[in-house]
Amino acid sequence: MIRFIRWCLIAGALIVIALDMAGSSVFPDVAYTGIRHSNLVFYELERESPNAGMQLLPGDRILAVDGAPARNINHFRYLAETVAPGTKQIYTIARGDSLFDVTVESAQQPIRRIHRRIASSLTAYTFIFLSLIVIMRRPDILGLLFTVNCLIIAFLLTRRPITGVQILNLGGELAYDFLVVYFPAFFLHFFLIFPGKEIREGTKRFLASKVLYIPPAILFLVLFAAAMMSYTFGIEPAVLRVLNGVTSIYWLSYIIGCVIVIIRTYIVSDKIQRGKFRIATIGLILGVAPLSVVMFLRHFIPAVQIPHEHVSVIFLSFISASFAFAILRYDAFDMRFVFRAGIILVLAPAILAATIWLFGGLMGDRLAGMLNVRFFTLVLLAAAVFFTALAPAGTPLHRIADLITQRNRKIFGERVIDFSRRIQSVGTLQGIVNFVSVTIREMFGAEFVYFFIGGGGTYVLSGGDPEGTGLPLTSLPGGADLVRLSGSRKLPLMVEYYDRIWINSNLDRTSREFLSLSGAAVIVPLVDQDELLGFILCGRKQSAKPYSGVDAEILELLGERSAAAVRNFHLYRASKDKERLEEEMRLAREIQLRLLPAAPPRLDHAEVLGGIRTSMEVGGDLFDYVELAPGVVGIAVADVAGKGIPASLIMTALQAGFRAEACMERSPAQVLEALNRALYEHSDETSFATFFYAVYDDRSRLLRYCNAGAFPPVLIRSDATLVRLQRGGALIGINQDTFYSDGIMKLRPGDLLVSYTDGFIDQENRSGDYFGEARIIAFLRANRDLELDRLLEKLFEAVLGFGSGTIRDDMTAVTLRVLP
Repeated sequence: MIRFIRWCLIAGALIVIALDMAGSSVFPDVAYTGIRHSNLVFYELERESPNAGMQLLPGDRILAVDGAPARNINHFRYLAETVAPGTKQIYTIARGDSLFDVTVESAQQPIRRIHRRIASSLTAYTFIFLSLIVIMRRPDILGLLFTVNCLIIAFLLTRRPITGVQILNLGGELAYDFLVVYFPAFFLHFFLIFPGKEIREGTKRFLASKVLYIPPAILFLVLFAAAMMSYTFGIEPAVLRVLNGVTSIYWLSYIIGCVIVIIRTYIVSDKIQRGKFRIATIGLILGVAPLSVVMFLRHFIPAVQIPHEHVSVIFLSFISASFAFAILRYDAFDMRFVFRAGIILVLAPAILAATIWLFGGLMGDRLAGMLNVRFFTLVLLAAAVFFTALAPAGTPLHRIADLITQRNRKIFGERVIDFSRRIQSVGTLQGIVNFVSVTIREMFGAEFVYFFIGGGGTYVLSGGDPEGTGLPLTSLPGGADLVRLSGSRKLPLMVEYYDRIWINSNLDRTSREFLSLSGAAVIVPLVDQDELLGFILCGRKQSAKPYSGVDAEILELLGERSAAAVRNFHLYRASKDKERLEEEMRLAREIQLRLLPAAPPRLDHAEVLGGIRTSMEVGGDLFDYVELAPGVVGIAVADVAGKGIPASLIMTALQAGFRAEACMERSPAQVLEALNRALYEHSDETSFATFFYAVYDDRSRLLRYCNAGAFPPVLIRSDATLVRLQRGGALIGINQDTFYSDGIMKLRPGDLLVSYTDGFIDQENRSGDYFGEARIIAFLRANRDLELDRLLEKLFEAVLGFGSGTIRDDMTAVTLRVLP
């Protein structure tokens, strides 16, 4: 639906440009009378009017031209403006209850009005151009509303062609009334969500968004009836005055509503969103101020001559430019950059017009003669082609502004140079993680810095600063939108600048939860040779200031150096592992087969069963059962980092340590603390593992568990609700002082608990799609009533079938079902 609306808006933009081309191209030939009126009600004569001294008073109504009744504005334009300049016409005027005729002279259009017509068209094209950029890059509700508002403003700034066809005159009036009536509603709706505020159901803003279009709908129906009556047999002036008064009150009410919404949104916004408000405010002031000054001088000092006053109209482009910048800008920025970029965006139409006029002074008249068109038409045609061709092509003008205003990359000081030199001497992966995390946190005063390392499958928390501070989510699937965005952009993602509407429209649920739970401000991708090796998660600054453009450049450089260090370490480790792989595989396979439980424990009110599939001859996955007391069983599922012999050896040691610790009647958290210390002390810095340990009491149906960095096991209740078991701590083996905590659940008859390793999540098909958590949960819900052996067998078959028979990573699962 949104895609259809987007293409309708693009078509509408082209229609507005086409109408302006048809209407403005003949503007120099239109007869000029200098009579200003509002809906055929006279209010003043222009300074250059050829009818100076005409005895008309404000409030006089124009009824007819040369005896032909003026049905509406469009019909009056046809009667009065299609005659040759210099022609005299008889206007029938109504003043109160009396009628009289006046002779009206016409002349050529003053050059000042031609210049203003060009300025208005160029400004309208700028609004259209920027709206197309926004709608192509943000096809969400915020982008749609911005585009609609820009197109309405552009329509009001442009000039429609003159025609004598009655149905077109009536249709033009109705279209004008429709846009004028609905414009305040679109405007208010835009500010209800600007600069990206999500409207939650049940709030006052939600209610306002549902009812704000009702008054304009009613008002338009009334105006529609009035237009039909006026066009057929006329309408009383008193009725028109009432309708104008109601319309004015409606406009004023909605504008006041906009101001109230803006103020309230600004008050509750954070610093970054307030910065976007300031951008829009600056653009609004710069856009309106020059035109306001011109109108003030012309109203209070009519005799004053304002040179090039038409230029003030072009400054209206600041409004659309500033709002487009605030909507589309996701990188760090400062106000000086915004000002320079805005100047470029707004001066572009003026530069274009100046270039065309200069070209015209040299050979434009000759080219216009060859094409059999006026030079005035050539100017508008060139501007229209320039704007309409540039926007859909995906080369937005603000990128040019970025390039022009971009500061040259500077030397960031001795700290950055020292970083680049020292990281080359770090020989271990954990050393790289610790060095980079500490350096970045100290350099920027970040609340935290976390280091995630992985491949195309899953990116796992590998450490960070401060130590011992765990994240709710310690891994992120490689197929998550946030990972794909990091790998494709290859630049720091300034996520603190992202608004909620953009996040909800462009990121999947896993990515949204990851950002929400982590509280990240910046994500620095570690890209080397077009491969995303991992990413660095940076928290907000402790000073509460947002990251700046210079900060983003520094983080980009540090990310490049860190990625190169991680790549070098991976290459070194791969070369060492390959030398002894085959012999280790043969020996380890025999050992590992003996370590698996021979049979599941027997319980009176529950049943337990596990299974494993390895991607190589041996693997780093582990599952085990320990009978702690009659009716009490311990269940373990672990995944050691890496594959092959090294992972299997660590798994063997972990299993032995687990059995020793579990039999001492310790809580799951105490067991994992002991395993963590043992793994940290007796292995190198590259050895770590995820570990899930739970103790189930069959009599009370209480489950006490601790999750050390494992993908959260899922508990499917008997009523089909889903619970994830996340409580615990970080991976074991990362930090010897990691704190772990227990979680406790009361199981119910019919509940099904499934703990699994990330091999299921990371299973990939030929198209590059991952099996993912959603498919696992859907499978378990659909097959929850099967016997456990059949459930596991069918689960492995489904995952293997998804991967065309190949296994990307070890897959281990343990199931626990409470009997009905």
